Amino acid sequence: ELYRNNSAARKLVRSLESRVVGCGLIPEPQIIDRSGEPLEDANRKAKKIFERFARNPDYLGAPGRGGQSWEGQCKTVLRSVILSGDVLAHNMPTSDEFPLRTKLIHGERLADGWSSSTTASLPANHIIFRGVEFDADGKRVAYWILPVHPGSLGNDFRSFASASSYEP
Repeated sequence: ELYRNNSAARKLVRSLESRVVGCGLIPEPQIIDRSGEPLEDANRKAKKIFERFARNPDYLGAPGRGGQSWEGQCKTVLRSVILSGDVLAHNMPTSDEFPLRTKLIHGERLADGWSSSTTASLPANHIIFRGVEFDADGKRVAYWILPVHPGSLGNDFRSFASASSYEP
């Protein structure tokens, strides 16, 4: 609420975005061989791959066509972390020029509650805690996500879907 209703709070968040993200976080590949020498060719290739991804990273489309630029996504993530503490980034395969896009999902869309029909369909020894499904070993296996933000009109809190988790 403070962010929405107070211009000083908005200015503080925008200032943090500008100082932390700037024109977008840009990786500097530092691939080395076994002897510790940099592999210049591999580093150049890695940088070109990121540049291709950064041109159109948003699953909604290109900037100006519904999607955000890499800089915009970085700022959205930082703003979400500052204001609510979390955001989910779901990497989605595509058939476009670059076969990967990112979908940002507000943390409040994690299904905090569940129905008996959902828990009945869980594998044995799996639990859901605050929208995250864990297996018997405590490893994350899925996120249970509401189809729309909980504050949206007409939201049905009884329907949510599982999205697989990847944990290195």
